[in-house]
Amino acid sequence: MTNQWLSPETVKAWWSSATQSAINRPYTAEQVVHLRDRFPENVASNEMALKLREILEKHRVNQTVNITTSPLEMSSQQMMAEAGMETVYVSGGLASFTAVNDPSSDHADYTYDTLPKKVNLLHRAQLLNERIARVKGNPDAEKFMLPLIADADSGFGLYTTVMKLVKLFVQAGVAGFHMDDLFPGCKRFDGKDGEAWTIVPTCELLKRLTAARLQLDIMGSEAVIIYRADPHSASRITSSVDARDRPYILGATVPLPREYASLHTSEERAQWKKDAALKCLDDAFKECCPNLYEEFAARSKGLPISEAQRVALELAPTLYFSCDAARNASGHYAYRGCIEASVDRSILAADLVEVLWPNASTYDPQQVEGYAKGVHAVLPNKWLGYNITGAFPADKSRDDEVKVLNTKLAKLGYCWQFMPLAMFTALGVMAKRTAVGLVEGGVYNYLENVSRPASADKGADSVEWWYKKPAVLTDTAAEVIGDCL
Repeated sequence: MTNQWLSPETVKAWWSSATQSAINRPYTAEQVVHLRDRFPENVASNEMALKLREILEKHRVNQTVNITTSPLEMSSQQMMAEAGMETVYVSGGLASFTAVNDPSSDHADYTYDTLPKKVNLLHRAQLLNERIARVKGNPDAEKFMLPLIADADSGFGLYTTVMKLVKLFVQAGVAGFHMDDLFPGCKRFDGKDGEAWTIVPTCELLKRLTAARLQLDIMGSEAVIIYRADPHSASRITSSVDARDRPYILGATVPLPREYASLHTSEERAQWKKDAALKCLDDAFKECCPNLYEEFAARSKGLPISEAQRVALELAPTLYFSCDAARNASGHYAYRGCIEASVDRSILAADLVEVLWPNASTYDPQQVEGYAKGVHAVLPNKWLGYNITGAFPADKSRDDEVKVLNTKLAKLGYCWQFMPLAMFTALGVMAKRTAVGLVEGGVYNYLENVSRPASADKGADSVEWWYKKPAVLTDTAAEVIGDCL
């Protein structure tokens, strides 16, 4: 029996298709075939991934933006479908609260199968609702099948773990997923001592993305990969080994009696940073010896910071620069987070992914525009994503800006926007209103202010009875079984 699935020529033909031709792989079709199982497992995921690709391209061409959020469970996902949303985001941050037994902050410190299980639950719920709609004669039943885009965080380990994670996602029915360049567990949400995100070197990011792409190729998967760029928010990087990170690694330019890692208080650390006059190596050399900079730049081109520093000291023996002095107690190097850093990495990652996204802790119009223009100057038709986490002032001072935000993002080329916490926030507000309403006004208050507004058909199909909807399937099956007796 000839198995085309295990033919390198079949893989090459697929790689030449419209959905795959923009990806540049550092491996061969023969290598992929050797790693394949005998039978594919990609049917549901591919169907939804192709639908996602059509949605993203439609919005890119029309200069509009697809907006979505993250459901907590199957009923909120159903609400999203009924509201006309086109995609669903499956948030790792919300999984920290809803999918694990020990809720915590968004540190991706749950097991790597957590999000695939959540994806599978939501995917199976969509299939359920679509079946119900068909049994009830709904001609638009397919609207309940929304592409699921999942949070793969940092991959949860090295490259075999990344591959296993991606395999679980495809088996679960995912349409796409995003992967970042963070070092797991090294987030600081309070900004203490100026610490924020810690990222891995560019080479490690590219290995993560290559591992993810390889697993998709092994499975013949059309799933969309999104690179979540975090360098613009980063304050640390784990290694200085990659020359491409050199422009953003900072070092002390003033010799001090102690190094940063030996300090114990926030006051000491803040003063040390001020006294050390942190700069990147190229800026430090240019300031010290402007007439020798062109020679230094030529001789150090493509060198990592340790080797470039030797060139600098050869040309300018009086120069003081030490990136080691600025390392923290974990050994991580000081990093100059900026939008240019995210643009640089995004362009390097673009060969392996379909969507590029600058992760936003707060909305910064200059960063939004700078990222889009920087990427599209090199990759004019690349799909861009953006997240909004609600970091707007409560005093309405920026309401005019918010009103045109979606239009502005679309004009800049962003075609997918998601608000990860919107459903979570809505649930909190509604839950509090429901509790207060029951205490103060009893069942009628709940009926009038919660149930009826949330019901699609003015109470005819109220939210309380959604749990009965699947009964149409069992009732129909009973009739079929009875008819066969």
